[in-house]
Amino acid sequence: MGKMTYANGDIYDGKWNLDKWHGEGKYSWANGASYDGCWVLGQKHGTGVFTEAGIAKKGKWRFDVLIKWI
Repeated sequence: MGKMTYANGDIYDGKWNLDKWHGEGKYSWANGASYDGCWVLGQKHGTGVFTEAGIAKKGKWRFDVLIKWI
């Protein structure tokens, strides 16, 4: 578990493996968007909630690609 704040203002808070986001965690972009869910070696993978402009959508992801909104 750990939290990283990047120079551009983005923040990741969650589990890590091999210096990559892995397991449950939340990534928040400096523009206000965020993804809270499952990660595999630095990529969105599994179920998670993507929030942008105050609208939250739950989806299924496979290696950083949205498969479907659920």
